[in-house]
Amino acid sequence: LALRRALQSEPGLETAIITSLRQICGRVLRGEQEDIDDSIYQAASKCCLMLEDLGLYQEAFEPWIISEATDLYAADGRRLQCLNSDDLKSDALQYTHTVVSALKRVDTAVQLVFKKQSTGNKLAAAIEHQLIASHASLVLLNALSVLENETIKTLYGLIKRVKQEAKARLAAKQLAYTQACNILSSTSEEDKVQQLLNLRENLNTLFLEAMTSEDDDDTWAAAVLKDALEEALNEEARSTHVAEMLATFFAKTDQAQLEAAMPLFQCCRCKDVFEAFYRRELAVRLLEAQRAGSVTVPERERWVIARLQNECGASYISKLEGMCKDLELNADVISEYAKEDDDSIELLPLVLTNGYWPSCQSNETVLKLPSVMKKKEENILLIS
Repeated sequence: LALRRALQSEPGLETAIITSLRQICGRVLRGEQEDIDDSIYQAASKCCLMLEDLGLYQEAFEPWIISEATDLYAADGRRLQCLNSDDLKSDALQYTHTVVSALKRVDTAVQLVFKKQSTGNKLAAAIEHQLIASHASLVLLNALSVLENETIKTLYGLIKRVKQEAKARLAAKQLAYTQACNILSSTSEEDKVQQLLNLRENLNTLFLEAMTSEDDDDTWAAAVLKDALEEALNEEARSTHVAEMLATFFAKTDQAQLEAAMPLFQCCRCKDVFEAFYRRELAVRLLEAQRAGSVTVPERERWVIARLQNECGASYISKLEGMCKDLELNADVISEYAKEDDDSIELLPLVLTNGYWPSCQSNETVLKLPSVMKKKEENILLIS
C-alpha cells in the first residue's frame, strides 16, 4: 500500500517503470532480445509482479502492451499481404515462419517477463486475428500444390487455431479439381484413368497426413476428393469421353485395379453411356471367347457385372446378364447342332437375343446365303 501511494505521489516513477517494461516486452515480441541480459529479464519480471500486487498490471500496463503488439501484428499482416512474388512456395514459407515465430515470441515473453499466461493468451488472440484468420487459408489455397507436407501441416495447425477447417478443405477440393482437370485435358497418351487413380491415392494420403489432426473426422478427405472428381469428370465437354475411358479401363484391367477404380465410376454421372460402351466391349470379348471354344462366361466378367449390379441395381446390368445367358444357352445349341450336322461345312452356330447385344449399323444390302448355308440356318433355328 505504501509503495502504491509512493507511485501515485510520483507519477513519473510509475510512467518510467511501465515505459521500460513496454520497451523490453516490445523487443522480445519483435525478436530483438538477443542482447538483453538475464538480469534485466529478472528485474522486469519482478516489476510485473509488483504491478500485479499493486493492482496496476491490468490497469496501466497490460492494455498498452496488447495494443502495441496488435499494431505490430497488423503491420506484419499488411506486409505479408503485399507479397506478390511469382514464387508461391517462398511466400508461403515466409508467411508460416512469420506467424510461428510470433507465437514463439509470445511464449518467450510470458516465461521471461509477464509470468502471466492470461497476457500470453491475449497476445496469441491478437496474432490469430491479425495474421492467421485473415491470411492462412488464402496462403494454403494458393500454395498447396507446391508445399512440402510439413509446411502444409503447420499451416493447417494455424488454420485450425481459428476454426477455419472448412476453408482448408475448400483449398484441398480446389487442388484435387484442378489437377484432375489437368489430367483430363492433357494430350498425353498415358492411361488417364490410371493417372486419376494415382492422383486420388496421393492426395488422400496428403490430406490425411498433413491436414487431419487427431480430433478430426478423417472421412472428410474421401468426401472432398469425391466432390472434386465428380465436378471434374462430369463437365459437359468431357463427360461422355470420361464414360468411354472408364468403360475401356474396366474392360482391360484386373480385379484389384477395377476395385480401385470403382470410386471413379461412382463419380461418373453418365452411367448409361458407360453401360453402352462397356456392353460393346463385352460383346467382342464374349464372342471371341466363344470362337476360341469356351462355353462359359469368364469369371472376371461375372465379377465386374456383379460389382456394377451392387452399384446401380439389377435393371442396369440386365442386358449384360442377358448376353452372358445367351452364351451359356448357346452351349446346348452347339451340342444339338453337332448331332444333326452333316459336317459338309464347318460352322459354329451362335444364337443371340435381339435387344441384349449392341446393334449393328443397318445395311441396305441383303445377305443371300447359298442353299447349303440356308439349310444349316434352318436347322439352327429349329434347334434353338
